[in-house]
Amino acid sequence: MSRPRVLLADDHPVLLRGLESMLAEEFDVVGTAGDGKALIAAAGDLRPDVAVIDIAMPEMSGLDALQRLAETAPRCRVIVLSMHEDPDVVAAAVDAGAAAFVAKSDVADGLFTAIRSVVRGESWISPRLRPAVEAAPPAAAKRKPLTPRQREVLDLLAKGRSMKQVAYDLGITARTVAFHKYKIMEEHGLESNAELFQLAMREGLG
Repeated sequence: MSRPRVLLADDHPVLLRGLESMLAEEFDVVGTAGDGKALIAAAGDLRPDVAVIDIAMPEMSGLDALQRLAETAPRCRVIVLSMHEDPDVVAAAVDAGAAAFVAKSDVADGLFTAIRSVVRGESWISPRLRPAVEAAPPAAAKRKPLTPRQREVLDLLAKGRSMKQVAYDLGITARTVAFHKYKIMEEHGLESNAELFQLAMREGLG
């Protein structure tokens, strides 16, 4: 029986090499990618059985990549491997199509179990995250999807840009940036910049 073909995506080269070496004992690691766009291209070329991806990646967030992978490599099962353990982040990933969510603190044992599970057609979430995730309402029920422009604005704000810098980068006025920022806060019930940045984290931005 052939070994499952695994594609890895993370923007930390040292972590990628470590994962590749660890997983090679049991799986066929067919490639690695350092950002979201490279992940989509590699998945289309390599046709992996499983993709292990991070939420926060340059070029394209893990959540956006999940949606693109459903089109590019529909047979590929996706595992999110992330340092973020917020139940909202986990729920957002599952809503976007992830078959499994592994906390990076559980990687040594959890990732092997997750890959075996998704290859069998099952789902898997790190055990200590399950109670909070199961108790939380579905992510889609708690938030209105961000528009493409809102995602651009939020991404740049989360990267530490001022509203004037965001306006310059996007070719719009600072007043328009402020409108988008406060519209996001109003629609998502946010009351501070800290909560705004937490939303960005859950969306895989910044």
